[in-house]
Amino acid sequence: MAKARAHLIEYDYQRTQESGLDKPRGVSYEYMSEPLITEGEAAAMLRVSLTSLRRWRANGCGPVFRKVGRSVRYRPADLAEFVSLARRTSIAVARGVPDQGAA
Repeated sequence: MAKARAHLIEYDYQRTQESGLDKPRGVSYEYMSEPLITEGEAAAMLRVSLTSLRRWRANGCGPVFRKVGRSVRYRPADLAEFVSLARRTSIAVARGVPDQGAA
């Protein structure tokens, strides 16, 4: 199914280019070729509960997400970026304690 969808997107992109029309505003064909995963799959990948993922989203501190109609979807690359940005070497900074080495 995903291959067929990617093929249709590529066909539409080629047709748009051949007709001399610009791409529709806000549409990135490169992005659309990447699969989107459900919030349940995202929670499983991050090894957190679905409730935690939803709470993070509501508080604005979770990974980047997309709304497709009424559904919430995630890109695996956005989840990987979220995890890489969460890297910490000490809990002191997270708790507001100044770094001892800071001058």
